[in-house]
Amino acid sequence: MRASLTRFLGRALAAVALALLSGAQSASGLVISEVMFNPAGADDGREWIELFNDSGSAIDLSNYSLGWGGADYTVGTLALPSVMLGSGAHYVIGGPISDASNGSPSYDLVANFAPDLENPFIAADGIALFQDGSPNPIHVIIYGLFNLNGLVDETGNPGAVDVQFPGAAGTTLVWNGATWSGGNAPTPGAGSLIAVPEAGPATLTLLGLAGLAGLGKPRRRPPRDA
Repeated sequence: MRASLTRFLGRALAAVALALLSGAQSASGLVISEVMFNPAGADDGREWIELFNDSGSAIDLSNYSLGWGGADYTVGTLALPSVMLGSGAHYVIGGPISDASNGSPSYDLVANFAPDLENPFIAADGIALFQDGSPNPIHVIIYGLFNLNGLVDETGNPGAVDVQFPGAAGTTLVWNGATWSGGNAPTPGAGSLIAVPEAGPATLTLLGLAGLAGLGKPRRRPPRDA
C-alpha cells in the first residue's frame, strides 16, 4: 500500500513539474521592447518601434501585426513581413529618417507610420502587438494621463495606464520584461532584455525529473536481526 502511494506521488510530482515548465515556455514570445513616439523635432519619418524575441526559438513575424491610436488600436495598423526573428534578437520598425533626433536607429523594416504614433495629452494613447488567431493583443503599452477611451490590455479589458508621464521629446518608452518606463535615452536594436531559453530534455533531466520518478521505487528495509 505504501509503495503504491509513493509511486503515485512521484508520478504526480513529475506531471506537475512538466506542466509548470510548459506554462513557463508558453508565457515567453514576441514583445514590444522600446518605442520612439515623439522624436526631437518633427515626428514624421522619425518614429520607430522595437520588437524583441524573448523566447527560446525563432519567431515568424508574418504571424503578427501592430496597431496604434488614441480611440482604439485601429487608427493605424501595420502587418509584419515574413521574417524569422531569432531568439534574443531585436527588430526595429520605422523611419526612414535616422539622425540624432531619434537615436540614430538602424531599421530592420523601413515603414513610415501613417498616421504617426500619437502624442498623448490628457487622454492616453496606446500601441499594441497582435498575433494571428488571438482575439486580444499579446503586448500593449498605454501611455498618457488617463485611459479615457478604454484602450484594452492583454486581457481584452480596459487597461491601466503603463506610463502617465512619457518623458521629453527624443526619449523612449522601454519595457524591461516586467514594467514600462518613460524618459529613457534611446537604444534602438539593443537593450537589457535577455531571451528566455526553452527547456529541452537535458534541462528537464537536470531539473530532477528523473529523481522525482525515483520516488516511486520502494526502499528496501534492512534485515531484522535474528
